[in-house]
Amino acid sequence: MEPGPDVPRYGRGFSIDTPTEFSKNSQAGPDITNMPDERLMTHLRSHARSVRLLAVLLSCLLVAACGQGEPGPKGDAGPPGPQGPKGDTGATGAVGPAGPQGAPGAPGPASAIRILQMNCIASTCVAECNSNEVLVTAYCGPTRNAANFLTERSASCGVIPNAANSPLVAVCAASSASR
Repeated sequence: MEPGPDVPRYGRGFSIDTPTEFSKNSQAGPDITNMPDERLMTHLRSHARSVRLLAVLLSCLLVAACGQGEPGPKGDAGPPGPQGPKGDTGATGAVGPAGPQGAPGAPGPASAIRILQMNCIASTCVAECNSNEVLVTAYCGPTRNAANFLTERSASCGVIPNAANSPLVAVCAASSASR
């Protein structure tokens, strides 16, 4: 049923069929006691939300206004305090001049390192250290391919001559200390 021009409308299409009456003591408008219970509760809740929102906004404004004011002018410096205790020892000074050269030391055991380099392009090659030397390391060619260690004093780059394995480089070490 669509309300006529004399029937007031409330909210979202909800209407009351009876004309509203005004309270004699009220200046606020229609008497809310004529509303149904559900509509009355919705009406009161919306007002309570508005009051809560207003209270929160007012609290925020009051807190924001409680900031510190401008600081006053700086005062005069006070008198100096008493002298403190003596501090720790400072860093070491610069290095002094060098002393005279000492006497030469005793000679150490005689040792020698010998490097052998053999061209292995034309024939099979074997690098061999002397009888008082040991083979320390050996490699074949500029890419340092692994050499074949034949004994503790000899190494080879293989039986077939190859330009990629040339030269054979061996390091021999000797010592004069007797065993």
